[in-house]
Amino acid sequence: MKRRLMSAILAVSMTASLAACASSGTPEGTTAGETATTAAGGSSDVVEIKIWSPTDEVGVENWWTEKMAQWNSEHPEIQVSRE
Repeated sequence: MKRRLMSAILAVSMTASLAACASSGTPEGTTAGETATTAAGGSSDVVEIKIWSPTDEVGVENWWTEKMAQWNSEHPEIQVSRE
């Protein structure tokens, strides 16, 4: 009985936390074309995102380098780097 109750509580709390994290991707009152920094403070600064993905595989390293360069050239307002 206790196990079922705990399972139900856990399931409800996980569902609630996932629902709280879900969003349309744009802050309220902004359009899809505005960046988060523009919506929040009126600044048009570049957003920098760092990705952590350790590897020693040459193929993986080359893939990341290629994809990040492609992303950065297509999205000058959001720049991605890797650690």
